[in-house]
Amino acid sequence: MYDSLIANWKEAAKFKVQPRQGLARVVDAFNLKHGGDAYLQILEMEEDQSYFVLALSCKNASDQEQAVMNRITHLLEKDFATDLLIGETWYQLIGTKGKFERRLFSYSIQPYH
Repeated sequence: MYDSLIANWKEAAKFKVQPRQGLARVVDAFNLKHGGDAYLQILEMEEDQSYFVLALSCKNASDQEQAVMNRITHLLEKDFATDLLIGETWYQLIGTKGKFERRLFSYSIQPYH
């Protein structure tokens, strides 16, 4: 979580947010929307932590690494994060800085070989 107001997912209940269910709904909707072009899978989400781990698989339309990174960034920041931020009310879990920047989480991209 970026600019997090919670130390773990259990604390999200104070903000009337159900992280596990919300994440599952957004992942399912993302997978339906993107068909066979992109697929998300939840790998890890522990109640006593405030992070989750996803796997993103997507078909590459380009061999250029920068174009692929731009597409992944767009998928994560626009499609996925916006649905969590607004649709699942996760905006309640981030502080003023996160709300101002409309940034829900920090992430790193690790290629799978």
